[in-house]
Amino acid sequence: MRLPRRTLLGSALAAQAFAQEPGLRALAEARGLVIGSMVTRGQLRDFPALLPPLRRDAALLAPGLELKWDRLRPAPDAFNFAPAEEIAAIAAANGMGLRGHTLLWHEARPRWFDPAAMTAPALRATVEQHIRTVAGHFRGRIASWDVVNEPVGEDGLRETPLADPALMRLAFQWAQEADPGARLVLNDFDIELGDRRQERRRATLLRLLERLLRESAPVQALGIQAHLAPRSAPFDAARLARFLREVAGMGLLIEVTELDIVDRLLPADLAVRDAEGAAMAADFLRVVLSQPASRMLVMWGLSDVQSWQQDSAFARRRDGLPSRGHPLDREMQRKPLWHAIAGELRA
Repeated sequence: MRLPRRTLLGSALAAQAFAQEPGLRALAEARGLVIGSMVTRGQLRDFPALLPPLRRDAALLAPGLELKWDRLRPAPDAFNFAPAEEIAAIAAANGMGLRGHTLLWHEARPRWFDPAAMTAPALRATVEQHIRTVAGHFRGRIASWDVVNEPVGEDGLRETPLADPALMRLAFQWAQEADPGARLVLNDFDIELGDRRQERRRATLLRLLERLLRESAPVQALGIQAHLAPRSAPFDAARLARFLREVAGMGLLIEVTELDIVDRLLPADLAVRDAEGAAMAADFLRVVLSQPASRMLVMWGLSDVQSWQQDSAFARRRDGLPSRGHPLDREMQRKPLWHAIAGELRA
């Protein structure tokens, strides 16, 4: 069936307007922020249509899997940089930077690495070798590193040798020596909303940051993951703003490192889901981006084809519907979340 000339002309004009409309990258740069997105090598291979919107909406790429211990270090004395280098080459070819995730984390460990079974000297030597090798390999190419990831538990620090403050202090020191130009970040989750649980987590995090800085650890920024979960807890702008002021008052910068929407508690209706997720993201970003210490915003996936939530027992929806936690849908079309981010970047 032949479409009327008016319809074809309208579609062409709409496509032209979309191409000319600023992407999130241009909006962030105009505000003095760096914006990026998580991506994996598999996603780039499986979804070629993902690259053009990434170029438009992201100034840097954060490898989602390829820099974690289990993918990067298959044996104690073996490092496999090829998958991460594939993403690095794509970033360089498209004028994008890189973000490092992560150097020290209690999860995503290879089978040979069991911190609880190691002596303290052996653990220290293993972690030091890892950080110096990995951060040194990418020296000068990583904008910021998650040096320590998720050290906070539900009632204090996690019960793992990797959350020992003495080891964390050394981790930051080794990272700085290996790559002096990278911003060094302590990264954690569930510190955005206003319930008592997240208030306790914020308090633990502040105590940890104070101790690390007091002991001269070269921590330079706090990473707020921001896996925002509507209806799980209320959003309290005043509490979040107060927390960010305390962080900035320590001389630290602030990065949003893993922004997305966990929609598991939202209804099936797409319009309602998208609207509530976008509204919470806008409320959150309005507070964070008003803080002068904020420097970076990284989305934990640009499109719904990248959703990690489908494989998470915690995050996936109980009704079996696919999650819609990202700014673009599976067809790479902009959703209310994209417009919410754009609106706060313009504000």
